[in-house]
Amino acid sequence: MLLMSHSFIGMELAPRLACRLDSRLTTDCIELAVDPADGCLLATKPVSGGNAISVFKCSGQTQMVTVRGNVFPPAESGSAGGAVAPISITIDESMSRTQSLEIVAEDTVALDKANIVIAGGAGLGDEDGFELLEELAEALGQSFGSVMIGCSRMAVDKGWISSDHQIGLTGTIIAPDVYVAVGISGAIHHLVGMVHSKKIIAINTDPSCNIFKVADYGIVEDYEQVLPTLIKRLEEVL
Repeated sequence: MLLMSHSFIGMELAPRLACRLDSRLTTDCIELAVDPADGCLLATKPVSGGNAISVFKCSGQTQMVTVRGNVFPPAESGSAGGAVAPISITIDESMSRTQSLEIVAEDTVALDKANIVIAGGAGLGDEDGFELLEELAEALGQSFGSVMIGCSRMAVDKGWISSDHQIGLTGTIIAPDVYVAVGISGAIHHLVGMVHSKKIIAINTDPSCNIFKVADYGIVEDYEQVLPTLIKRLEEVL
């Protein structure tokens, strides 16, 4: 079994390697298991644009998958007994068919690297609601390291924020120290993306919404009443 990260590098290497090994490849997996009957790998991944989940089973001699980041908790440190084999690689430049003309730095939203993620959903009402979230992020960022803005799929569908901020099956799966959900109801495809957060704080006017079922702390109130007071208090004490 060969497991690779579903990163930019993994997505480049895995398909080419699978082709050379004459193996099937299952990409963007969010859960892995082994079938006790035959020892084959069972790979779970979202399909149909994240609207459904499927389990794939490959019985080939070489079984390959790419795994989405943050779907498994970090393993405890210890000796696995494996040997590290250094490999010296020499690349013949004459074999290269491409030429790099220019490298341009691009601003990226690395939600999975943030200590705190503040996410907005349809309950914000419009894109102006993200301005309050930015103010909260700025207040927290002065003392708590990396704070980033995320969102639900609905906010992206409405055009309020770009898709690289999206959290969930069709976005990024995260596990920050603190996750603040503002105006997010908690659809299952969103919950899968943030349920591993260490502390979850939810603000919503609907006390029966799903997000409160996974939240450590919940506030049933209009975010426009809560956030200004919270921001002011943070600015006073931090």
